[in-house]
Amino acid sequence: MGITTSEAKKHNMDIVSGFAEGMNTARYYPGGLPLCLKLLFEQQTLKLVGAQVISPEHGVKERIDALSLAMNCDLSAEDLAHIETAYTPPASSLVDVMTEAAWKVVQGQSSVQVKNKE
Repeated sequence: MGITTSEAKKHNMDIVSGFAEGMNTARYYPGGLPLCLKLLFEQQTLKLVGAQVISPEHGVKERIDALSLAMNCDLSAEDLAHIETAYTPPASSLVDVMTEAAWKVVQGQSSVQVKNKE
């Protein structure tokens, strides 16, 4: 959803990305599968500009829907780091991977920084 890291490079955008891995259910809930999430933020404003979510089963659509809404409302990493999500053991962990990935960016623990100074 939004742009990817390679598209950002192509358009000379400076971005910061946050990455988080978790489960698509609560840790103790049976049948949980891995869920990986990457959020891309414009470096200057930390506004959300892209996201990728990967999981073999459920949990992807709901997060993409929420992130699409966040992007269209110009939410920043700080906004997403403090967003409250419902704790629903069959669908997410106590702290959602969206919140965790955004929090890493806010805390300066971003996994990738793309700088396009030529």
